[in-house]
Amino acid sequence: MHKENVDMKVQNGFPIKSDVKSLGAIINSDIRYRIPEYQRPYEWTENNIDEFLNSIIDGFKASTQGRPVFFGTIQFDIRDGKIDIVDGQQRLTTFLLLLSVIREISSGQTPTYDGLIEKKGFSEELKKPVSTEFREYSSENNVTNYYKNKIHLYEKLIRLNTDEGIEFEKLYTFVINNVYFVRLETREMQLADVISVFNTINTTGLDLNASDIFKIKYYDYLSDNYICFQDEDWMAKINKCYLMVEEANAKIEDYQSKIDMARILDVYKHIICARFELGYSELSKSNVTFFEDLFRGQINQSYMKDYILKYESFESLVSMFIEYYRWLEKAINLDKYPDYHKELFSYHMLQKTRYTQYWTIPFVAAFYALRNGNYSKEQVFINSLRINLSFFKYFFIYSVIYSKVIYSVRNTTCKLLSTFVTEDYTKICSKVEDIMWIRWGDINNPTDEREDEDKWERKYFRDCISKNLYDNGKVHMVCVLSALIDEIEAGSSSDDIIQKLFNWSKQQYDIEHIWARDLYEKNKDLNKENKEELNGIGNLVVLNRSINRKIQNNSTNKKKEQYLSVPKDEYRYKIVEILCDKYDLENWQDLDMVQVRNRQEAELNKIDSFMDDRSYYMND
Repeated sequence: MHKENVDMKVQNGFPIKSDVKSLGAIINSDIRYRIPEYQRPYEWTENNIDEFLNSIIDGFKASTQGRPVFFGTIQFDIRDGKIDIVDGQQRLTTFLLLLSVIREISSGQTPTYDGLIEKKGFSEELKKPVSTEFREYSSENNVTNYYKNKIHLYEKLIRLNTDEGIEFEKLYTFVINNVYFVRLETREMQLADVISVFNTINTTGLDLNASDIFKIKYYDYLSDNYICFQDEDWMAKINKCYLMVEEANAKIEDYQSKIDMARILDVYKHIICARFELGYSELSKSNVTFFEDLFRGQINQSYMKDYILKYESFESLVSMFIEYYRWLEKAINLDKYPDYHKELFSYHMLQKTRYTQYWTIPFVAAFYALRNGNYSKEQVFINSLRINLSFFKYFFIYSVIYSKVIYSVRNTTCKLLSTFVTEDYTKICSKVEDIMWIRWGDINNPTDEREDEDKWERKYFRDCISKNLYDNGKVHMVCVLSALIDEIEAGSSSDDIIQKLFNWSKQQYDIEHIWARDLYEKNKDLNKENKEELNGIGNLVVLNRSINRKIQNNSTNKKKEQYLSVPKDEYRYKIVEILCDKYDLENWQDLDMVQVRNRQEAELNKIDSFMDDRSYYMND
């Protein structure tokens, strides 16, 4: 059956040739293959290599019964006289690495398969020996993923030979003759259609991620709508943007500091929605669905040649995003902007709300502000964070009051995004803050017909903070904001703040009850209202997790000793210092509701003052 050839055509005019081919038939021919520019780099890890090799060895051990090993579908697309590998790059590349290692071990020579796959530097990697001397030299220098996997294959094969007596020549012959693929071949179709065909046939899912698929769809869109006057084609130009991201990550080891093209596409989607005033039904789509609908004209054909969809706009977005992202890191790590800590940390705080999908706001605002050209780049970044701060306050209110995302808040946010296109940051901030206490507010009529809604929402907001902060996300959001305000007012450095409140891997915190929850819930003398208040902002504080786990349910007075035991240079929270200095915790151990309510009122006033402050954009 595996030698049967089949030609078929599917509906909609998609010509597909399908047959089953051995690895030997695929690589031992005059055909040359190309890795198209929309493909991701070779990125298989040691785990992938182990699974790959285990499948081969299992088949090899059973090969006396004539058992072939099936390695799935491999898809090629014939385009411009070349054969592109649409799916199967990782597997085919790894097979060539494996064969070169086996040959070197068994005969001292490596088959080069020179030019079989057109990929810069790949033939040279195949020729590199894996002798001990060369591996030791390479370990001290930058090596490619190709060579890392060659070394891993070499070590695994030597172990298999030693432990299980695997004979290399027989293994080489087996791989060439007994490894099979279902080969799919398409010809001169649009790239998006090529991928659609594969996605339909391969039920295990597409090997390309959303960023790869965008590249293909955007290429087809640009090719259909614009003439590229330079020698390079649209794919080469798009690929430059992806290369910019790779280069921005080249020397970054911290995963959280790496820039992801998927996040840039999130911003691009919001930019497009702002430009065309698209509602939440479009904004909520996945990137794959959104850009497919857009570039196929299923959103609105009249948009298709707008400036925002031109390559130059996308390229400027990628460049701006990288620069802005790195600027944010430096602004915090180097404490370059001590007067803008509220704005800087609103970026992190917004992502603690129920509206995290709008983390894109400062980048969208910066994109349009730079396009309008009214401010320097540095000032644009600062102004966009001012806008973000206003949105954080808006989202914070409705994340506290309600336990789910509110439809009207989402829709209002989509309308507000459209103001980014032409309006100055002061007007944008004002529009957000004018309606932020009015859930059903109209951005063009902020007073609304519900005159009392502002007061009602604010009262409900205060009640939600004062009592029963049981919701885990809500209590963290409220207590972290309270701690953040105190850190900023005490003049803490931005690096201190990021370590205390936003770097979970290095500094974990708990939300601790000053008067222990287990104790007050068992206290029969307390009424329901008292117990609700003891689970509110008057009795809650951010505390180092390492200290908190030592405290357990001790008296408040003993807790104070633990609170203050953390040296200041080890990220002791300012809110704890204020608590210990301002309140008589020695008496609090017997539960003084007056002190609890005093702290409650002080915390409410502090948060109210933060929410009502407009000086950061009104007095600039």
